[in-house]
Amino acid sequence: MRIVTVVGIVALLAGCASSRAAAPGTQTYVGEVWNWDRKDSVVTMMQDGGQLVRVKVAPETLNTLQLHQFTRVTGVPAGPADLVHTTQTAGSFNAVPKGQPEMIEVAGTVTTVDPKGRIDSIIVGVSTAAEIEERIAPLIGS
Repeated sequence: MRIVTVVGIVALLAGCASSRAAAPGTQTYVGEVWNWDRKDSVVTMMQDGGQLVRVKVAPETLNTLQLHQFTRVTGVPAGPADLVHTTQTAGSFNAVPKGQPEMIEVAGTVTTVDPKGRIDSIIVGVSTAAEIEERIAPLIGS
């Protein structure tokens, strides 16, 4: 019986002694998992206080993660990710009206007609941006 106890204690101590030492610079982070990137082994976590933290972890850590799970991971801080910028040419296009045009009659007065045929008018019930600004300026304090 004594031999079994000694062997058990030795096995327990050997198991504790053989655990991997943490790599230099590693820290433990606690928070809600927002996403992860398997290619780079990076987890993005929301910590208390609303701070987003990106942590580079061991690849096997990613297997146990669940989205929006509060968890604890050990790793090194990962800097901000590079943004991917994509551009696409608009190409040529023609706007094609669809449906019936809406026709309405409004009462108004033609004030001027310039040489190009442009008509300036005063339409009853329709205000310009300048007129609206004048009316609301006292209300918004400007």
